[in-house]
Amino acid sequence: MMLQKTASWKSLWRWVILPASFVFYSDLVLGQSFTFTREVDLHFGELAITSNASVSSTTIRRNGTTSNTGTIFVIANGTPGEYTISGATPFVALNLSITLPVDSSAAFSGTEQLRLSAVDMPSVVTPNSNGEVTFKIGGTLQTSGNGGTYLNPATYPFIIPLDVTY
Repeated sequence: MMLQKTASWKSLWRWVILPASFVFYSDLVLGQSFTFTREVDLHFGELAITSNASVSSTTIRRNGTTSNTGTIFVIANGTPGEYTISGATPFVALNLSITLPVDSSAAFSGTEQLRLSAVDMPSVVTPNSNGEVTFKIGGTLQTSGNGGTYLNPATYPFIIPLDVTY
């Protein structure tokens, strides 16, 4: 999973989560500097979509429980993502948000894209006395429901912007 960090305005940091390795772009605006580390990828597992005639979804919560609707089935379980922020100011709350929906960016012609329609994550985390905090992210993945096809096998990567404000 690749992460890109950009500063949008004084106290806003944005990480873009991609399936690859980490890349950080940092333009320090206020003097608050911290590190974002991926401990475990957010991964929805291996899925089977038997029909795309209507919207189907699969959800993995941050506690690891899963549920499905429609004609999407989990063949191999996924994992919620686990991330650590370190080097932050101790005991200063960090607000987390993701702008939704986010569509996959599969570079295959003739395939539908998947959509991240919801996330399960804390809205606020507070670093400990060492300036570290670890949190998990789950989410809901949806099909398009328009009758189009999905390639099999294929990986559907996402760019997920995580905003951190303080």
